[in-house]
Amino acid sequence: MIRRGEFGTYGELADKLGPFDVAVIDTPPYLSRELMDVLSISHAAIVPCKASPLDGLAVQHTMDYINEIRRTQNSALTAAVVMTMVIAGTEFTEQIRAHLIASGLTVLQAQIGNRVAYARSLLKGNSVKAEDGGKAWAEIEALGAEIVDLLNRSKL
Repeated sequence: MIRRGEFGTYGELADKLGPFDVAVIDTPPYLSRELMDVLSISHAAIVPCKASPLDGLAVQHTMDYINEIRRTQNSALTAAVVMTMVIAGTEFTEQIRAHLIASGLTVLQAQIGNRVAYARSLLKGNSVKAEDGGKAWAEIEALGAEIVDLLNRSKL
């Protein structure tokens, strides 16, 4: 793990990432100068989207930002949306997903449900595999596999 205080610029971070095939960089959930810097050295951006109209609109704006970075600084950057906090048994998620896809965005098939197991694992300081081992863990495995596939298909 490389903590934020261990590098001054994102160029320095890119140098530290040199020996790694894959690095996961977690950023704050808002558009910032730092996000632009992170995206300029990234291979992929996974953008979470709750099943709500407001999140759907915010994701559109974020993806426009990513497309601008791709056009001007990092043509190898690939991006996809993952639906999160999905409530089972509702059509709302599929409506938001369909809207995003119709807008030309890549939306992963894997999705993360609104499950108690996620909150419980954070409180206990373990993983959903240790906590749940069932549906929540299957969601994480599916998401991981789809991200690996996305990376394999990208311009790495």
